[in-house]
Amino acid sequence: MVKVKWCNDNNSTEEEVSCYDLIEHEEYKFRLGSVVLSLSKYDVGEVVELCGDKIKVTWSDHTTSEEKYDTLNVFDSEDEEEEEVDYNYEDEENYEDGDEEYDINDEDIDQFSAGFLDHFIPRAMDLLGSFWNSTSNETQDPVTHVQEENNVQEEEKQEDNPPHQEDTTSSHTELEQSFTEESSFVVLDEIHDHHFIGFQDPPPKIGRVAMKEWKSLQTKLPNIYITSYTSRMDLMKVLIIGSQNTIFNNSYFVFHICLPPEYPNVPPKVFYQSGGYKLHPNLYDDGNVCLSLLGTWVGDSVESWTPGKSNILQVVLSLQGLILGVKEPYYLEAGYDKQKGTKQGAASSAIYNEKSLILSLKRMLQLYQHPPPEFRLIIKKHFQEHYEDPLNLFSLCEKLLETPDHQAQAIIKQKYKDIVTKYFLMEAPSRGFLIPMVKDLKEKFEEEINKSKMNPPK
Repeated sequence: MVKVKWCNDNNSTEEEVSCYDLIEHEEYKFRLGSVVLSLSKYDVGEVVELCGDKIKVTWSDHTTSEEKYDTLNVFDSEDEEEEEVDYNYEDEENYEDGDEEYDINDEDIDQFSAGFLDHFIPRAMDLLGSFWNSTSNETQDPVTHVQEENNVQEEEKQEDNPPHQEDTTSSHTELEQSFTEESSFVVLDEIHDHHFIGFQDPPPKIGRVAMKEWKSLQTKLPNIYITSYTSRMDLMKVLIIGSQNTIFNNSYFVFHICLPPEYPNVPPKVFYQSGGYKLHPNLYDDGNVCLSLLGTWVGDSVESWTPGKSNILQVVLSLQGLILGVKEPYYLEAGYDKQKGTKQGAASSAIYNEKSLILSLKRMLQLYQHPPPEFRLIIKKHFQEHYEDPLNLFSLCEKLLETPDHQAQAIIKQKYKDIVTKYFLMEAPSRGFLIPMVKDLKEKFEEEINKSKMNPPK
């Protein structure tokens, strides 16, 4: 026997009943930490206490109130431990009635498809970002949702823009965003120029899955920026800035991600926005990405996609670490790892690094001139703060062209040791590398800097 307190509009009574006579109410699955929607004021909050016939909820504006069960709707109720489930969005028979985490009723689907996200998701993500990132003192939300186009346009007018205007030919309203010190993830209203936008219609059950991924991305990821969209929760775009001590130092890499209908049973689709440059063995100029986690490269079982465990965060970190974090990517070519430790391998790797570094700098400049609107401010700010690195690299190349080979190391140790480390530059760069760096790239970077009214370092 169990004691139950019955809740209704008239009164609350207690009664002892057999537990076998009780079933869980389909609409009232409230737990501590559940995200709930107020049906009366279209606000979202988190359940912080169960108070008998009422629920204490902290709302997105950080106020707390007690609400009746029938005035709230549970949006997401997540188990602490997950078990592998056979997800198939095209076959509804694979869903079990008790699967709270990924089963959404017909009313939920109707709300998603009827534009419900336009009202709910911005507030939900605002709340969740507040809880996960403690940003009460921040002037802007950790998960920014673009709400007023006019305000964005007004801010753009007031900004001190350089004469060079990027991407002005687009007919779309330029997307604005604000990544904070606590989060590398934002949600935007407008989706712009996404590779997978025509690949599929949004899967009907994608809401819960996407929100789960969004939650895992609520952290600060060094040199990583991610966007998703209220109208297309199945799509994301990622900007990764190359790390120091690699040939990709401070360059920009943009990836488009799509959650297919079978996700998370299968890995996401990933497209690399190459700009036409093949600068890495695993990143093709046609956009293909070779990574064992994505099933596009043969790897060990620990590197393979595991439903229920693998996620978008793991994919992004793998792109940053396993692809762009490798100092000598030449050895990632199929079969080339056998050349490690040989003179031929060292020579070939050095040539590959020089070629990739040139292409990496070209891509950096290309994306600064024509950035994806989602990352325009990030790229613009980063370039203006770090353009000294490529200029110092060009200065070193200019010096080495004028210096006999036997004196090159003395020049490097005297003034340029730091820049050599940042770009993982080989000890004796070839003239085939130095000449295009000085004669071509140096001039293009200086021209762009002058257009932007930035003073080159002294």
